[in-house]
Amino acid sequence: PIFHVSFYDVMDFIKKINQYISSSYYIDLPTEAEWEYMCRAGSNSKYTCGNDVKSLDEYAWSKMNANGTIQQVGKK
Repeated sequence: PIFHVSFYDVMDFIKKINQYISSSYYIDLPTEAEWEYMCRAGSNSKYTCGNDVKSLDEYAWSKMNANGTIQQVGKK
């Protein structure tokens, strides 16, 4: 996880990366629709883990289950 990085910091970083890669590639942040499509992973349910909101805690960290701290990647 990364924190204390602004949207503008990220956009500046992406701009610098794009200056150094092949012109046949372009790096950008995904749109909201692209992000949702990737997160759904082909599912048709409300959430990637099903339709029950109670099951989200088993699959992802949130404000409700992270105890106010940043959690290590790969624990869920």
